[in-house]
Amino acid sequence: MSRTTDITKEAILDAAIAQFSRYGFKKTRLSDIAAVLDISAAALFRYFKDKRALYDAAAARGLMRWQEAAFSDAERLTDPISALTALAHASFDYLSRDPEFAVMLRNDPGIFPLFSGDHFEAINDASKAMIRRLIEEGQRAGLFRSVDIDRVSHLFFSVYKMFIVGSYIETNTQTSREAFDQFIDIAVRGLLTEKGAEAYGRSDG
Repeated sequence: MSRTTDITKEAILDAAIAQFSRYGFKKTRLSDIAAVLDISAAALFRYFKDKRALYDAAAARGLMRWQEAAFSDAERLTDPISALTALAHASFDYLSRDPEFAVMLRNDPGIFPLFSGDHFEAINDASKAMIRRLIEEGQRAGLFRSVDIDRVSHLFFSVYKMFIVGSYIETNTQTSREAFDQFIDIAVRGLLTEKGAEAYGRSDG
């Protein structure tokens, strides 16, 4: 007998990510996801109106897990320079620890579009806001010079997306972590005041 009362929305989304990763959107059936959870397919409609709605919610769940992991690494650090570099590195490395979601992205690059048509704008805007906050904190501490924060935050995020696409999504290219590290180093150095450069040099040492 299937169970319907103790299943959570989060458990449904995690099961959906696993199935969409394995079979893709077209071949995955709602009954497949329900069977993994030992519930009826009809029970899924309590939460989602159709397969597309479930798919979009599962993609958002994957992006949120990714974002939360990166934010957690950054928030453990108190100085803005280290926090900004930690955010970048944690964001880049995350998909190597979440292969199911990496495959889901590879099967549907539209989840993480490089140029336009962002279906998850609110989630990605939160990531840009985090970058903006760290730059603002660095400016208040005298570590980062005065820049157009919105423009720089957008640039950081856009180039980061390019590296993610090259490393995890497009199968005909492979961007190395070393190249990404070089980009972060150049970008951070471009923000630094003299005081910030001294602090960054000490952290390198």
